[in-house]
Amino acid sequence: MAYKRIISKEIEEEEIEYVIYCRKSTKDEDKQVQSIPDQIEACIRFANSEKNNLKIATKPNNYKEMFFKNDLDYNKTIEKEDNDKDEYNAEVYKKYRDMNLFIVTERESGKEAGIRPKRRKIIELIKSGKIK
Repeated sequence: MAYKRIISKEIEEEEIEYVIYCRKSTKDEDKQVQSIPDQIEACIRFANSEKNNLKIATKPNNYKEMFFKNDLDYNKTIEKEDNDKDEYNAEVYKKYRDMNLFIVTERESGKEAGIRPKRRKIIELIKSGKIK
């Protein structure tokens, strides 16, 4: 997800496009400090700040295949997001999905070993050089 931009004949600068990864930290809702939609909003604000000006990558065409076992799992996730009982959450999910940004969310707590398959997938993509 990175590309090079020539800034002079001798120097190339790599311009990086970033992936946003947000997750639950606990199964106990009372202890979850920041919701996933709040984390998404915070990451977007951080990336878009004048100080940082970071480019968020667009979602790859094979996003569903990368992060979901099948279309049914993907569709269930979209349905959960769209029907979130908190209207703010549903609005955030839809807004950024419509913008086609490369955002990966993990709704399972990591307290149990191996419970975060999307995190593992991102690490695989980094190790294989498919994203940096």
